[in-house]
Amino acid sequence: MIELFKKFVVNRILPYVFISSRHSFRFDELLQANQYHDDGLLIDPKRFGFRLKLGRAYITYIILLHVVILPILAIFHSALVHLDCHVSILLVMLFTWVFFALFTIYKEWLYELMAMVKITNAWELHLPLFDYIAHHEEVADIYSKAIKLNIPKNDLEMFVLDNLSSK
Repeated sequence: MIELFKKFVVNRILPYVFISSRHSFRFDELLQANQYHDDGLLIDPKRFGFRLKLGRAYITYIILLHVVILPILAIFHSALVHLDCHVSILLVMLFTWVFFALFTIYKEWLYELMAMVKITNAWELHLPLFDYIAHHEEVADIYSKAIKLNIPKNDLEMFVLDNLSSK
């Protein structure tokens, strides 16, 4: 069920919510984005060719939130009707805080998913013989080693492929 939802988000929501460049990552950009992702950092969306449409993100968030909230409200409606108005006001304040806090988490999750989609698409273009899941950490380590050794960008691809094929 979770995989089906994630597939729906990747195939339907991400193209609706993001503007994405038609151009793929260059090899050095792929390595840098992969390293950032492996280190748990968010990649810069402008630098790597995508931008969030905030209005559309709010629309999708509100729709997804209503899919979750409306059944819960239907279950607890009879109890909520008899509450004091002061408790209702406090619940509205709490719900507003939760709404915006969860939107921030939702937005970061969308950025992370979009970065992953862009990285895996570029990986299929530049490193089609190496599986992303099996080799992404190894490539990040090789890229770190290349940075320490001051390998020029022209020789970076050959350096990475040599190190990958030797292991």
